[in-house]
Amino acid sequence: YRAVNVIASRGCLYNCAFCVSPVFYKGKLKVRNVERVVEEVEWILKEQGIEHIHFQDNDFLLKSRQWLNNFCMLVKERG
Repeated sequence: YRAVNVIASRGCLYNCAFCVSPVFYKGKLKVRNVERVVEEVEWILKEQGIEHIHFQDNDFLLKSRQWLNNFCMLVKERG
């Protein structure tokens, strides 16, 4: 199947000993605009014929609850 990676955020707020993220991101999390992420996903699925999307974020669920709710609502609205 055809798949593509999408990054909605980068970094991590934690300092786990087994992870390299603290070295690169220094405990910071940068999150993309939810509407832009959903627009990108929609474009990938409709215009590029991609069948699967994999979110490449270190931890997709570290974003705020509001961001996640908005993401889910927009995805649902756009089908």
